[in-house]
Amino acid sequence: MDGHFDVAHLQAIHRHLLGDLYEWAGEIRTIDTAPGDLGILHDPPAAIPAELDRVFADINSGVYVNHHSHEAFVQDLAGHWGDLTRVHPFVDGNSRTQRVFFDQLARDVGWAIEWRELSVDAVQAACNFAYVDGGTLLADLLRPRSNPSLKFPRTPSLPHPVAGP
Repeated sequence: MDGHFDVAHLQAIHRHLLGDLYEWAGEIRTIDTAPGDLGILHDPPAAIPAELDRVFADINSGVYVNHHSHEAFVQDLAGHWGDLTRVHPFVDGNSRTQRVFFDQLARDVGWAIEWRELSVDAVQAACNFAYVDGGTLLADLLRPRSNPSLKFPRTPSLPHPVAGP
C-alpha cells in the first residue's frame, strides 16, 4: 500500500485490512478504549489528532533515513510503535494495522523484520508495556529479528530532513 508514512497512510492500511468487517474502518475513534485488563486508558479521543501529528512529525523528521546503526533503527521503531499503541487511533484493528505500517516503514529504509520468528502475543504485550518502559521490551524483541534487507532495495519515500537556515 503506497503512502507517505502519515495519518492518511495509517488510515488507508486500516481501511484496506478491515473495510470488509467494519463500515468505520479507517476512521479515527471517538470513544474511550483501554488495552485489556491492564488498567490503562489509551489516549482520549480529543487528544488523538495532536498526538498523531506529533508521532508522524517525528517519524517523518528524517530519523529513519539517517540511521547509522541497527540499534538506532530498532530503538526508534520500538518507540514510535509504542507511541501509536498508546494513541490507539482506531476502535479495533490497531495491532494488525501497525504491523503492516511498521513493516512497510522498515522495508522502505532498508530493514526486514522476520515476522515468522516473532510471537504475535509477545509483540502485543511489548507494545502495551511500552507505556511503562518506553519501548525497551519491544526493541529487545525486534533487535534479533530485524536485519538489513537484501531483497528490497533502499528507496526511501520518507522525506530527508530540511537543512535549517
